Amino acid sequence: MINIKRKTLIALMAALPGLSLLGFSHSASAHNDGAYNHDYAAVAHNPSWMSRVDGSKRVSQLSLPGTHDTMSIKAGDIWQNQTMTLMQQLNSGIRVFDMRTRHINDTFRMHHGIIAQDTYFDDVLRDITHFLNANPSETVLFRLRAEHTSENNTRSYAATLDSYLAQNGSKHWVPTNSNPTLDEIRGKFVILQEFSGGNYGLSYGYIDKQDDYQMSTNWDLYDKWTSIKNHIVKAQNGNRNTIYMNYLSAAVGSMPYFVSSGHSSNGTSAPRLATGLTTPGWKNSYPDFPRVSCFIGICTIAFEGTNTLTADYIANGGFTGMVMADFPGKRLIENIIKLNDLKPLHPEQKYRELKDGRSGLCLDVSGGSSASGTNVALWTCNGGQNQKWAYDASTGFMRSALGKCLDNRGQAHNGGEIVIWDCVNSNNLKFDWVGTSLRNRHNNNIAVDAYGTGAGSQVGQWSYHGGANQQWHWGN
Repeated sequence: MINIKRKTLIALMAALPGLSLLGFSHSASAHNDGAYNHDYAAVAHNPSWMSRVDGSKRVSQLSLPGTHDTMSIKAGDIWQNQTMTLMQQLNSGIRVFDMRTRHINDTFRMHHGIIAQDTYFDDVLRDITHFLNANPSETVLFRLRAEHTSENNTRSYAATLDSYLAQNGSKHWVPTNSNPTLDEIRGKFVILQEFSGGNYGLSYGYIDKQDDYQMSTNWDLYDKWTSIKNHIVKAQNGNRNTIYMNYLSAAVGSMPYFVSSGHSSNGTSAPRLATGLTTPGWKNSYPDFPRVSCFIGICTIAFEGTNTLTADYIANGGFTGMVMADFPGKRLIENIIKLNDLKPLHPEQKYRELKDGRSGLCLDVSGGSSASGTNVALWTCNGGQNQKWAYDASTGFMRSALGKCLDNRGQAHNGGEIVIWDCVNSNNLKFDWVGTSLRNRHNNNIAVDAYGTGAGSQVGQWSYHGGANQQWHWGN
């Protein structure tokens, strides 16, 4: 490790922009590799990835992407851990969550330490229930703990939880064992219990965890990464009946975004911060950190975030257990998902163009808008996301790559309009393939129908007559 004098020199260089060893800048060039994301939007679209996982696998055998301090979206860089909302995290593929609640006035208010997040536990349960209704192949696990001090309560923490579950607990998995199979918990949420009073799920205390979250300075980042890597190795080589959890997050002497990204500021594409060391002089220092900005044989050793280091480390396979991250990006989420020996997608489950049999034009979400209620129409095929669809036979959903589903608004009659809408558990959004026609489950005698043959022609529904304008074929 760095001696005291070198630490002092490097700290001075980081504090004074432009000062560096051998004239190198204290930050490297822009960096965006997809494992870290600080944008306020969903980073991926994986709403039903668990449908491809063997249902006989137990919780301890699953590699699951998760988020640390899931609801901590406000209060600035010191306290913020996420930019995606809970629903955006769910749709991106996150399946394990860290729910911190303050018990106050007989309610659970979502908190990060002393910082209230302006959301409550009923908001959490409603979003999870909504998601599971739309994606019954999935399961959601969340750590539940008391955060900050309780205040003005007339009942216990468990009693307040009982009241929430009575109202919004239809998807709650009632524990029957300490390591259920995926099939036992599909369509359910599982509480990882970190509070006393009753048995509500799996014991958080029995999970084998790495959560070395305290850093004194940015230069402790490599030690944090070493803890993460060692725990991945432990999980890979450990007992498959043990549930493992690995936190990529840390703070105290550093910002959460820096730990995740290694960046000099919180931006998704911000430059990495330089360690102040160069090669070849310090070639053996921080071996897993990148060497960048090389010139005449001298390279800057830059910090690397735990999200990127983890995504890289597992890229070629393995096992992780539950991985809890701040600001996860698409590459990190999907590299974890891929560790689960996913069954191949059926061709209909891949996002592809859907073409009208008469005109050859594509089913298109008008204007590329992802807003619920947007009409669909025919348009010249162009490969855009607003022309990509995937069919889920288990739910009947025709999913748009924009994140919504085809919806007939309950209009089971000639001339009824077809739009996109949030994927919810309603027959309005459920369709069956009958031959090459698409029939809504409200009335299987009504088919999705292209009214015209030109770009912009409305797509609605009409009594099935077998015409080419009611036949749909998969394209690219």
